[in-house]
Amino acid sequence: MSKRKILKPVPPPLEHLDGATVKRESWRPIHAGEAFQRSHSFSRQLLAQRLYYAAVRSAQKAAATAALGHPPGRQESMFAKAQLGQLYSDLPARFAAQAGVGHTAFMEFDRRVQSRPIASQLGDERMKALHESSFRAAAPDLKAFLRLAALCTDALDTRLTLRSLGRERGLAAVEHYRVFLAAQQPMPPTTTGQMVRALVLFADLLQPLVDRALDQLHPHLQLQYRAAASVVRIREPLFDQVCDAEVTRFMVDYGEQLIATLGSFLPPPQPILPRLAPPARRRGAPGRARADAPPQRGAPRAPATPGGG
Repeated sequence: MSKRKILKPVPPPLEHLDGATVKRESWRPIHAGEAFQRSHSFSRQLLAQRLYYAAVRSAQKAAATAALGHPPGRQESMFAKAQLGQLYSDLPARFAAQAGVGHTAFMEFDRRVQSRPIASQLGDERMKALHESSFRAAAPDLKAFLRLAALCTDALDTRLTLRSLGRERGLAAVEHYRVFLAAQQPMPPTTTGQMVRALVLFADLLQPLVDRALDQLHPHLQLQYRAAASVVRIREPLFDQVCDAEVTRFMVDYGEQLIATLGSFLPPPQPILPRLAPPARRRGAPGRARADAPPQRGAPRAPATPGGG
């Protein structure tokens, strides 16, 4: 029984391009970053798109294997779609393609694993206990403290996911995605949330830039940053040295220390002032009528004066 021969599609000719472009595209190797670059021919873009989608599919399978503990089935569909936003950025083409592959793998893993280990352990009850034990004299507002804890735990969970995925086989592109996120981070940070993300997610990338632009921050944000950076400088070098079995407990202790440090800068609870009711208007109170006010409907008209008017 003869095997069926599979015919590969032949790329279309390049007659619409000039001679120099055809010569350059004939010997230059194709990479996935050229998938949506209009400066190349359609046939070259088509071949680059095949390379990009193949890399995305391979990264999705690796992310699903890391989430499930076993390889997914052949007919099993993936949850995340291929991310193309990085390919339209002004970053280098090869790096942008790797960042898009890493973003797709991160979304695939996040859709399959819904657990948040840091947020589940640092819940509201534990944060209330930390609020009572850390601040005895001038305690900050509890609602603001819980919002700050939610910002920190979300950043710590994302950092933990990026670390675990970056160490899996075939998912080195996740680190490119983290560098891409660092490039999108506004500098200098203007809010507490931006500062927490810059310190927790991108401390090894953005902390020198923030230190250089520290004079441009708000004075209150400068105090917050200096206090939080002192915690990060101690914890960040140890983050990559902790084994996988102890990393969750390390991140929980890291989060408690960071939240307690930043919580000391929150304002105290404001007293709730009673709402004053507006003064009641007496019904039927006499008022002064305007001279130019139009007559009301149904009011008797003034009698006409003889000889004029």
